This record gives sequence, structure tokens and C-alpha cells, in this order.
Amino acid sequence: MRKRSKNRLGIVLASIIIGILVVGTVYYFTKDNKPSFTLEKNAEGEPALPTEVQEVIIKDTVYTFSSYMEQPEIDYSVYEYVPPVKGLYVTAYAAVSKKMDTIIDIANTTEVNAVVIDVKSDDGYVTVETDNPLAKEIGSDTNPTLSDARNMIKELKEQGIYTIARIVCFKDPYLASSKPEYAIKNPDGSLWTYRGIPWLNPYYDETWEYIVDVAKSAAEVGFDEIQFDYIRFESSSQLKNLDLGPKSKEVSRQEIILEFVDYALSELDPYGIEVSADVFGVIINSEIDSQNLGQNYLEMAQRLDVICPMVYPSHYGPGHYGTMTPDLYPYDVIYGSMMDSGEAFATLPEGTELATVRPWLQAFTASWLGSGNYMSYGPEEMRVQMQGAYDAGLEEWIFWNAASNYYKEAFLPE
Repeated sequence: MRKRSKNRLGIVLASIIIGILVVGTVYYFTKDNKPSFTLEKNAEGEPALPTEVQEVIIKDTVYTFSSYMEQPEIDYSVYEYVPPVKGLYVTAYAAVSKKMDTIIDIANTTEVNAVVIDVKSDDGYVTVETDNPLAKEIGSDTNPTLSDARNMIKELKEQGIYTIARIVCFKDPYLASSKPEYAIKNPDGSLWTYRGIPWLNPYYDETWEYIVDVAKSAAEVGFDEIQFDYIRFESSSQLKNLDLGPKSKEVSRQEIILEFVDYALSELDPYGIEVSADVFGVIINSEIDSQNLGQNYLEMAQRLDVICPMVYPSHYGPGHYGTMTPDLYPYDVIYGSMMDSGEAFATLPEGTELATVRPWLQAFTASWLGSGNYMSYGPEEMRVQMQGAYDAGLEEWIFWNAASNYYKEAFLPE
């Protein structure tokens, strides 16, 4: 796992030093086939050893390599260099269409080396085969789009493409509608919706088991990484008046999301798979948003392998990073937000183990912002966002386009 490999260089150097010492010791005691020390003998001709070790008699012994225990083979694969992830979001439908050929061509000819593919989508459908009984009961896995996921992943890996399974968590209209007992409720007990979409209640353990079971299915077909999205509450102020269950009276939203993260990591640990999560960029320096959404940036970063702040310029309001129209200043937003991330990390004790920061960048045009508040996002706008991340000290990024359409010329040749 990424976080567990940070001390590999130190391990390698330590192994080399120990090896040199062992060889030197063996040589010292075996040169000329003679013992390298002698012991005086007592009156009876026995070695004159201290009383407490008189029963130990050292004879002229030649030490050879055969004197040492056989050592297990070293798995050198753990020392292999893993390049920084530079990825593109791909819908499950795009992944099984001719559009995937274009995505693969971009990955094979440019710096792009990863794809994020829907395994549990925004509408609640599971796109890979799963044995989860709840998915079978409600039919969320019926006719999975990625029915041949195992072979698809195998082919992507053969081409050096890193595969990330996107698992949408608590925004799940399919399960929430099918099992209202797991959903957020209005005070009168009816199903609550936000813009017509019901949400699962993160305070219910049953929702955790279902989400993580789908993640396990993704791991079993070969994905390299699990990425949890919508790992939060809806930001609506309506939530404070809703029925979130008795546990919500004692446990904060931030705490329950962290409990879910801990549960997911524990359950996925046997699979040896990377685990990441998407978070709102604004939570980095806004405690109010952090509490409302239930996303604690620093605490999540201390648990996950990778944390993916969504820092799309179009998602910031007037006044952020010195501009009233953030969408027009992609470099400033990405650089500023990622510098905020670094400054937040710097408040933690030295040596704190932290997730890799891999921001979501914007590959779409936010025309809904209205005239004068947005601009068309093409190759140049994509590149300046990458540069903003690099200038803030980061190496990784992933681009979002809901239709999985990307400009090949936005990326450097391989």
C-alpha cells in the first residue's frame, strides 16, 4: 500500500549495511582456515572461561556460510518505483464503448496513466458482479455494465494503466428508495429528498456493509484502488431538522464519517488495496463546511492512502483566492487550495503519516454560472490547473468530465 511503502529506501539501505557486516564477520573468522582467537587454558588444560560460562567449551571451529540459517527470498517488487497517478474519470458506459479506445490511446501516448471507473454509480447501480445479498434483493446489480470487468482490468493493467474503482457512498437513490429504513427521513417519518434524490443515512451500519461489500467486489475483479465518493452528508441546511436517528444525538457527522472510514479500511485491509476518498476542497479551511458535510480533512488524511479534494474552480464562490469569478482563474484556485492543504498538514506533529494528495481538476465548462462568470475549459485551462498543483508541491491529479470527453492535446507526450 502507498502509505506503507514510504520507508522502503531506509529498509533497503539497512539491509545492505547488515549484509556487509555479516560477510565481513564471516571472512574475519574464516581467513586462513584458522580460529581468529585463542583462549588460555587452566591447570587441567581446559579453557579458562569465567565461572558462569565454564560449561561452554569453545573449540577450534571454522565458520562458513553454511553456519548461517537459510534466509527467505526477498520480494524486490516492493521496491519498484510507482509513478505518480495522473488519471481520467470514465463512466461505466464509456468503459464498454468505443470511447474507451480513445481513453486508452490517450493513456498510451501521453502522461496519463490511470482511469477512475464507476463501480457504484451516482444512481446507485452496481456495475460489476457481486455476491452481496442486499444487491440481489433490490436488483441494483442486475445486468452489470462491466460484466466482463476482470478481463477489462487485466487488459488495462497489461498496458500499464492504473485502475481505480469509484464507489459512490451515501448518495444512493436506488437503495434509499428500495429500503427507506436505511435512508434519511423527514420528521414525520417520510423519505427525505434533496432536489428529488433520497440519501442513505450514514448513521446506519447496514449502509456501511452494503457499500464496502461492493468495494470488495471491485477489489476481487482486480482494481488497484478503491475510491469512495459522496462519503459525506448533503450540505443542505435542512439536515438539522431531519431525523438522523438516535445515534446522531451523541456522535457528530464528522465522527460518524471517520467511523465509516475506519470500518472500510479494516474490511479492505486483507485485499492489500489502496483506499482513497473524495472530499470537498472547501473543507480544508472551512470548519463550518467540514461539520455540515461530515468531512474532517486532517483526520481523514491520517487514515487514507490517498485523499482527493475536489477543487474545481467552478465550485468556488466569489471572493475565493482573490477573485470574484474563480472559474476564470483556474491556476489561482488550484494553487491556492493546494497550498492551503499543505499549510493544514504543517499544523500536525512532524512525522505524522499522511495520505497522498491527489486533487480532482476541472475538464468541463460550467456554463450554468452565467455569462461573465465562466469560460470554456480546453487544453490550456487544463494545463494551467496541473501547473497549479505542481507549483504547490504535488505530483498527482485526476480530471473530471461527466461525459468522459477529454482533449488529448492537454497532456504531455509520454
